[in-house]
Amino acid sequence: MKNTGSFSDRIGSPSTTKTTVRPPSQENHLTSKTLKPRHQQKPQELPEPAEQEERVRVYRFGY
Repeated sequence: MKNTGSFSDRIGSPSTTKTTVRPPSQENHLTSKTLKPRHQQKPQELPEPAEQEERVRVYRFGY
């Protein structure tokens, strides 16, 4: 009987974790939407100038 009591406690704690998991899932959904456009713009805009700047630094400084 005591073991079942502790087990019910363990089952009770996951229910609290589920409630805590719900808000993050909503935030992840919002961040995923905001990240998709940013992720699409960043790779296109950043890699090209970043590579050019790195190459210029390599040519100028000789590193």
